[in-house]
Amino acid sequence: MISAECIQGQFQNKYFLNNQHSLDTLLEDALKENDEFKKMERSYPMKDKRYPLGTIAKINLPQSNANKRVYLLAVVDKDESFMSENTSPDIYKKMLRNFWLQMSTYGHNESRLAISVLGIGRAGYGIDVETAIVYMVCSYIDAIKESNMVNTFAIYINWDAIEKKKLNVKKHIKAICKYKKS
Repeated sequence: MISAECIQGQFQNKYFLNNQHSLDTLLEDALKENDEFKKMERSYPMKDKRYPLGTIAKINLPQSNANKRVYLLAVVDKDESFMSENTSPDIYKKMLRNFWLQMSTYGHNESRLAISVLGIGRAGYGIDVETAIVYMVCSYIDAIKESNMVNTFAIYINWDAIEKKKLNVKKHIKAICKYKKS
């Protein structure tokens, strides 16, 4: 169901290859205190909860001797058949706002946060990479006005996406920063 080419698929193959149950258990444990979910009728017993978009689950990677911590994020709503729904750009922006709110509210203060471009693949938001990056940067700038939870914010972009789509993210980021300063 998850492509090995997307970031989530690469993450799962690197840290949880042939061990999806271990990841499911870590997610369930990370979310056990969170009672904000909708019960779904699904055939997979551990996949029957829908958390609000932007919900984060903080897990420590089991194979990492560097005690790596990752935040797994509810990026899109899936219906009972695991098909994406509620995928407008406004919902995407709402997901990002909730993500930063959760990062600040639940004490997930990190000096550095690296994140991949969110929601541009099978999530179905219908936005391109450049637009997603602009939204992500704007949401971060808006969030740090309220709480300085992250000193360094990096967005990882698949190099093939940059080459194939001839992205010109730099001009957008400069325009955003200029706009936000005024």
